[in-house]
Amino acid sequence: MQRCLDLSNRVQGVPSTALLWLQILGRGVIKGTNLRGLDLDNANQLARDFAGAADILRSWGVTACDPDFSQQIRECFGDKGSPDFHAAFRLFDLAKRELEAWDFADVLHAYWKGLRLKQIEDSADVVIVDEAQDNSWIQLYIAQLLTMSGRVILVGDCRQAIFEWRGACPSVFANASATIKAARCDLPRNYRSGRQIVAVGNAIAEGQEWSLGAVSASARTTDGVVRILEGAMNPHDEAAQIAHEIQVAVDEGGAKFDDFAVLARTNAAVGQIECALVAA
Repeated sequence: MQRCLDLSNRVQGVPSTALLWLQILGRGVIKGTNLRGLDLDNANQLARDFAGAADILRSWGVTACDPDFSQQIRECFGDKGSPDFHAAFRLFDLAKRELEAWDFADVLHAYWKGLRLKQIEDSADVVIVDEAQDNSWIQLYIAQLLTMSGRVILVGDCRQAIFEWRGACPSVFANASATIKAARCDLPRNYRSGRQIVAVGNAIAEGQEWSLGAVSASARTTDGVVRILEGAMNPHDEAAQIAHEIQVAVDEGGAKFDDFAVLARTNAAVGQIECALVAA
């Protein structure tokens, strides 16, 4: 039974993925082995970089056990694949084997390998992949292996691709008409945003290599509002500006606090905004 590094309720003695990378790059003993870390300068920063690079490699089906491992790193990263990364990735793989543990990327790889070698029998007549622009190569390959008839439906928008940092490959989706002979059907109606917002989105996407499909058209009758804030604004200043505008609207415009909702991309941003609202 494999134990997962990425779960909050891990088995005692199994470190998180982040902690294991820190041990590998630091100077202490690496959990699960009798080996010491590589004692690299700036281990904290390198741990994040190396973990991200390892995830990208594995999203393309590459593992440290592959005989042409070094060549595959060069193909993915060029000369950026440093000897330190080679050594760290091999130690990461060794430590996981000794701990009998794996992470989420290993789970995907094992499932892909099992399907490819027919060690796992899973299939469907039709496979539908939503948000396909944010799937990695290995995820989309799994979708192909799962379908007995070869019928795969990819639903997505390359203009909304935001997960390339973890190996998502929107080009696989964008080129599906050539690579898997997929027919494309554009769905240009935008039911979410007002006309002005859609127009700005179209203008930004026009002529870009990542822009695929027909120009969007708003299905709503409202215009929506797009404002450009002057000058570069850090998260703290942006949160203060949001709080100020709400305060002015309540104090001078007769608005109620229940009239407002603030949407943020990350929980960290929510914390900044909450602090600014409390301060105001």
